[in-house]
Amino acid sequence: MRGESGNITGASWTGITDMSLSAILGEVPDPIAVISRDYEMLWANGIVLRFCKARLEDLHGRRCHEMIFKRNNRCLDCPVQVVFDSGRPSSIEKCISCEDGSIVWKEVRAYPIRQGNGTVIGAIRIGFDITAKKALDDKQTRHVELLERSLSQMTGASPDESGYEWKEGCYGELTKRELQVLRLLPQGLSNVQISRILQISPHTVKSHVVHIFNKLGVNHRTEAVAKALYLKLI
Repeated sequence: MRGESGNITGASWTGITDMSLSAILGEVPDPIAVISRDYEMLWANGIVLRFCKARLEDLHGRRCHEMIFKRNNRCLDCPVQVVFDSGRPSSIEKCISCEDGSIVWKEVRAYPIRQGNGTVIGAIRIGFDITAKKALDDKQTRHVELLERSLSQMTGASPDESGYEWKEGCYGELTKRELQVLRLLPQGLSNVQISRILQISPHTVKSHVVHIFNKLGVNHRTEAVAKALYLKLI
């Protein structure tokens, strides 16, 4: 609940105030809000307030779906509701249309806020921009589809009709790490980028790529991806 000053007060919130929330969460570079059990927005950082075109005091008595999405009813896929129903963290991916006509993708996560006895009294809602990740995933999907079409035209057969069959020892069994590297190759990543993702050195990545080429009997990355698709390794 809120006191006359607009701060969050009361024993149920164990002394949490707007000032303390701003000190703890105000520097988070992502939209973040604190939601009560009745879905009232108790606090939000500057990113959320700017998006809602509101001040902190404007949140009083307003529900999150009203302020953020201009809806009268809760969102059907609301992760905060899942938190209240299950007591466990929840996340969803959500597509949002901006006023300028652009589309952004958010991964929205919600975490429970508990009293000392474990009772869930609210939730923290935070959104992460995954628009670039979505674009990369789409690019990878289109790249794989293009490879499959090109190979089908070259061989006159669909991938399911290929003559390749993966058997242990046929090309040389790939290690777990080699499979991890192989599954990143369709994204067009460099050895340095792969090394950062897998947290290994670029030299080690290069060594794994060479082993993959030898075991699959190929000479370059595109051919490795093509054969991996036929063998259903990726």
